Amino acid sequence: MTQPVEHEPRAWQVALVDDDASLLRALSRILTVSGYAVSAFSSGSTFLESLDVAPPEILVVDLWLPGLNGLAIQAAIHDRALRIPIVFLTGCADVTSSKEAIRGGAIDFLEKPCDVRTLHASLERATTAVRREREEASTVSALALVDAAPAAAAARPD
Repeated sequence: MTQPVEHEPRAWQVALVDDDASLLRALSRILTVSGYAVSAFSSGSTFLESLDVAPPEILVVDLWLPGLNGLAIQAAIHDRALRIPIVFLTGCADVTSSKEAIRGGAIDFLEKPCDVRTLHASLERATTAVRREREEASTVSALALVDAAPAAAAARPD
């Protein structure tokens, strides 16, 4: 008897935004080896341009970037009505910025250098949030179809 073919799970799409080229390369390697599909950006404006083409499922962003900082990127994502879990990284943490990021819906706010296990735990929380949102959207869609069925049946000519 043949066994069903098990498909490998699709890799989560993670965007990294940081102006530190060496950190960006290191995080890209670490996350790629961990099974994530990584897109790396050295500026907030370049990242925002990419949203029209292929928004990521998760964003890991430096808080203090030249030009658009991480909080401005978070606001731009909200302005576009996109729901992307965000993990903030910063070398210069301050309470005000961390509160603002978390109030804006950030999954986590990590200080550089961060432990790889800590980053993985944050990404796991982000993937859980995406799964939960997809399940809720699927349930809402199914309920809408159930609600629409009687009206559609009544509208059919006999």
